[in-house]
Amino acid sequence: IGGEYVVNKLTATAINSFMINAYIEILMDNYKLTRLMEISFMISSEQETCENVDALTSEVEKQVSALSDGKSRSNMKEVASAKMADQIQARLRGEKIFGIDSGIPSFDMAFGGFQPSMYYILGGRPSAGKTALADQIVLHQLMRDRGVLYIALEASIERVFAKLSCKHADQVYTKYAHGKMSAYELGDVEKSRKFLDKAPLVLYRPSDITGTEIRSA
Repeated sequence: IGGEYVVNKLTATAINSFMINAYIEILMDNYKLTRLMEISFMISSEQETCENVDALTSEVEKQVSALSDGKSRSNMKEVASAKMADQIQARLRGEKIFGIDSGIPSFDMAFGGFQPSMYYILGGRPSAGKTALADQIVLHQLMRDRGVLYIALEASIERVFAKLSCKHADQVYTKYAHGKMSAYELGDVEKSRKFLDKAPLVLYRPSDITGTEIRSA
C-alpha cells in the first residue's frame, strides 16, 4: 500500500488531541451544512402547498437562527461570574454607570445606563417628545462611534435622516423643511449630513410592520 512512506504520512496526518478544537469546528460546519440542506428541502416541499407564507418564513428563520445560536447554549455561569466581578471592582472604584450611557445624566444615574439584553420603552402622550428624546440618544451613541440600527415605522427614511442631521447641527428641522434656513445654517446641516453619512448608522423602514420582518432586519 505504499510502504514506510505511507505509514509515516499517516502518522503525520492522524487525528490528535492537540487539534481537537479544529476537528470539532469541521464537524459542526458539516452538521450546519446538513441542517441547511434539510431546511432547504423543507422549503421546497412546502412550495406547492404552503398556505401561510409568514408562518413558513418564521419557522425557517427560527431554525436558521438556532444554528447560529448553537455556541451560546453552553453553561454561561463563568462568563456571568466574571462580568459581575468586574462590576464589583467598578463599584469599589466609585463608578456608577455599567451599561451604555444615554447621554442624559439623570437617566443614567437612575437606571445605570442601558444594560445589555434589556428591552426599554419610551412612553408618553402624542407630541410629548418621545421621538426627539430617542433621536438625542441615538446621536449620543453615534458621536461615540457606537453602531445603531434605526427602524422607522412612522416617518420616511429621508425625513428621519434630515431630522437627525438638523438635531446634530443644533438647528430646527421645520426651518429646513420649509426652506427658511440661511446659508450659514445650511452649512452646519451639511457638516452634520457628512458626519451621519460616515457614522455606523443603519436606517431601515419595513415594507410591512411585523415582528417577523423587524427580527429579520
